Amino acid sequence: MVHPVPRAPKRTPLSLARAYERAKIRENQREERLKNQELLGPEGTKNAGPVPDADADDSEKRAAQRAEASQRRRPQTPTPRPGMYRVYQETVYQETEYTSVTEVSNAVPTPLSAARSAQASGNYALPTVEEVSAGGVIVDMSRSDLPVAIIARYNRGGRLEWCLPKGHPEGVESNEQAAEREVEEETGIQGHILTPLGSIDYWFTVPRYRVHKTVHHFLLTATGGYLTIEKDPDHEAVDVAWVPLAELTNRLSFPNERRIAQLAREALPRYLKG
Repeated sequence: MVHPVPRAPKRTPLSLARAYERAKIRENQREERLKNQELLGPEGTKNAGPVPDADADDSEKRAAQRAEASQRRRPQTPTPRPGMYRVYQETVYQETEYTSVTEVSNAVPTPLSAARSAQASGNYALPTVEEVSAGGVIVDMSRSDLPVAIIARYNRGGRLEWCLPKGHPEGVESNEQAAEREVEEETGIQGHILTPLGSIDYWFTVPRYRVHKTVHHFLLTATGGYLTIEKDPDHEAVDVAWVPLAELTNRLSFPNERRIAQLAREALPRYLKG
């Protein structure tokens, strides 16, 4: 059985008027008592001054006690110290432009040097993770236009980008072995490495750390297979295409990869028959 919750009696105009009269009577009695205390001392003689109001003293004491208790309950602001507060950056993906493919000029500050400077000054810096990938330019030398297989994929911002096939080495793979495997997985074309073309590196930031990625590129000649993205276990590629070598620099999205394509174009004549 559910018992109803008791409610306060409803106040009527008559009850409010009676309560007001009772309060008025108590106030008059209090004023009369204070007036008598001012005129008479403790033994019935004339008092030298007014007697302190006991109710007022109690009110002041209670107010002081409440203020002190409120101050104790108020949370104390901790003293800040280095590394106490961490601010995580939003996801950013941006390729860093360098003056050369194989090396970075020491005159230009890099995110790694900036992070070290921040740590030396006591400021919090995101940790850095090193990543390595391998891939390259695979060319069908049996055709006169020397087409190159490239892939399309969406970046973190949702924009479609055309780029060279590449991926991370697995297990004890060398960079050359990883390049041949990744090219076949992402384009469907089997290839054999002719020569290294160079390495590029760039930075991007995720919420909890920075990534410094280095990509080793090679020139490959196609030996078999057909264009497909179904072999890619990561399903990162959304399209694949043959692009004539002369048009490759205009099709690639990243400037660093366009420089790799130019290096491939310069190195390729020595491997062509006749």
